[in-house]
Amino acid sequence: MPIVQRGAISQIAKWIPTDRKIMVVTDSGVPFNYVQEVLSACPQGYCYVFEQGEKNKTLDTVRGILAELLSAGFTRSDAVVAVGGGVVGDTAGFAASCYMRGIDFYNVPTTLLSQVDSSIGGKTGVDFGGVKNIVGAFHMPKAVVIDPDCLRTLDPRLLHEGLAARWWMQIPLRRASGRCSILAIPLATQLRRRAQARFSTEKAWPRECCICVPTPSAQGLSRCCGDMRFRCRIPLTRRP
Repeated sequence: MPIVQRGAISQIAKWIPTDRKIMVVTDSGVPFNYVQEVLSACPQGYCYVFEQGEKNKTLDTVRGILAELLSAGFTRSDAVVAVGGGVVGDTAGFAASCYMRGIDFYNVPTTLLSQVDSSIGGKTGVDFGGVKNIVGAFHMPKAVVIDPDCLRTLDPRLLHEGLAARWWMQIPLRRASGRCSILAIPLATQLRRRAQARFSTEKAWPRECCICVPTPSAQGLSRCCGDMRFRCRIPLTRRP
């Protein structure tokens, strides 16, 4: 289970053994004071920073991390710690899974989306040939340390992105139990109102408003948001 605690980053040594070499991987969009908190707890700490953005979630970035691990003389008893969002966690985790056929990996997600989604389940990987996460491996982190205080510095757009993902993941629970969580109710209402307002002038718009999620194929497309890359998946209102 993930460790969720306010101020967890400043107490990182409670969950990550630091009496060994630690490579902290982050990107340029993460406030560096988070990285410094982790490094201050690591007597043999190293840091690798790459440019933020999905465009840098590539094998070239993984190669750079691996080169740093090799240059610093990391062994199988050492570890990689990711401090950042989903791009950082996926990339650093994949590098950890490759180096010496797998070394310890710890994830410190700093965005809401990475805290509720990408840090769960040991999913690691990078984009290749224009396809997202097509190269990767399942490499379970030894620990996922979540500090809710990190969300104080998060861009509002990224916060909303995480809230939407959290609501989407609760849909199966809603169908099974017939109840909505406290988080799901206001977010569902907000999304429904925005969708209805956007399409209120379209005569052919169905009575059931929807939230759309990406689909890799164009099969079974529904008329949703006018974008053929998306398929209608989740109803926000009940049918009459």
